[in-house]
Amino acid sequence: MDLPARLGLKRLARLRKTWVQVERGAISRITGKARPALPTDDLHLIRQQVDECLSEAGGAASARARTARLGGVYLDLNS
Repeated sequence: MDLPARLGLKRLARLRKTWVQVERGAISRITGKARPALPTDDLHLIRQQVDECLSEAGGAASARARTARLGGVYLDLNS
């Protein structure tokens, strides 16, 4: 048995990865921001922002700000 396996490092690495995913999910729910991998749980956030862009609430400056915010979300997504 190799040293990393004996020390349980592989299990710790998997546990850490799982905790990072849980943390990102919690942050997404708290902040309302979509995660870069765009899991299906976050699709409603994108749809909501698209609906806001299409709404006629506010003036032209508000519409541009909403569109810029949606563009920023797009740029933050993984390719």
